[in-house]
Amino acid sequence: MVDRYVKTLLMVIALSLALATSASAECAWALWTKIASTVLPDDDWGVVIAYPTMRECEAALADDFNRQRREGWQVNYVQVRTTMASMGKGEKITIRHARCLPDTIDPRGPKVR
Repeated sequence: MVDRYVKTLLMVIALSLALATSASAECAWALWTKIASTVLPDDDWGVVIAYPTMRECEAALADDFNRQRREGWQVNYVQVRTTMASMGKGEKITIRHARCLPDTIDPRGPKVR
């Protein structure tokens, strides 16, 4: 069950990245997060903070990566500028995604009117 859940989440991330167009390093960049848990309702993507450059966003993502490791999360880079961290086992696993995206890309997809 958990393996299928993790595979599904990874597939969603890969698809999102495949659909994203290349972006200029000159635009603003946002650090987005999403939390999925087997014991709580899933959160949607949300912006943590925006940065004027890709490099600053990447530095914040690296800091977040290191902080999570210190806190005991199993954390990995799964794509460029994208991390996935997990904590817990079996029925009580929590997965946290974090990614830097240009301000022109919204991981939640197009807005429905």
